[in-house]
Amino acid sequence: MRPTLNIQMESNMAVAGPSQTAGVSMPLAGPSQTAGVSNICANYEDLLADIHMQEMERFRNPVTAFSYRFKGQTKEEYIVGPVRADPKVIKGNLMTDRRPLSATICALFRDAVALLEGGQGSLNDIVEKLYESQFIKRTYGSKTAMKPKLVVALSSYIMPKLLVEDNPCVSINRISNGLSEKTIYSYKFLSNNKEDLEKIAEEDCKAKKKTVKRRKTLAALSDLDVNGKLPNNLPSTPSPVPTTAFPNKTLMASSLLHVGESRNTDENHE
Repeated sequence: MRPTLNIQMESNMAVAGPSQTAGVSMPLAGPSQTAGVSNICANYEDLLADIHMQEMERFRNPVTAFSYRFKGQTKEEYIVGPVRADPKVIKGNLMTDRRPLSATICALFRDAVALLEGGQGSLNDIVEKLYESQFIKRTYGSKTAMKPKLVVALSSYIMPKLLVEDNPCVSINRISNGLSEKTIYSYKFLSNNKEDLEKIAEEDCKAKKKTVKRRKTLAALSDLDVNGKLPNNLPSTPSPVPTTAFPNKTLMASSLLHVGESRNTDENHE
């Protein structure tokens, strides 16, 4: 999680003398305080730069599992599985143009859930993690802040999509105290190692290939029916020319009988 900066800005003011203080000591902003603030800012900038370096390495090798390691965190490493294949067209304009092809908004969301402290958190916690990514825009449009836009995007179309995908990485827990309800999102693969996550990704890939093959087969059969390549019924309008190689047996028998009667009649006349 980000280090919280509690900085109180003080205006220039005269130092109170003995009669004004009345026993109340007022600390002055000396070098020790300003140095502490600058150290916090420097530490945060270093942390963010470290996040961006690891993030770039993660999406440059999307077919393997990856371990995020951050200094000063309670957990030694945060393991994420191989990047899943997502649709290229995603609603909204949330991401930067210069990024790896594998760095989709869904992939960033899965990583953000995996990086939650303790593997669970609220929607705002996920947004904070997403906002640390170098592939998320800082503003939407010219001056609009991006964080509210991320909340809307997650709740409206990203989260519903990821919850119904095969073997989802996130689950929802709703906690109620009788007066209000709180939604907590949990990372399902918190106890899995790299080998487990790569095996899960391989099984998902095989399942998707079977699904695609089955859909193509059904589409091909449907295409035959639509285009009329295999008509189920013959035309209802009768045709004087036989439409098949073997005419109707009843029609053939009646024709032969008619021919036989004609021959008998001719022989009797002779």
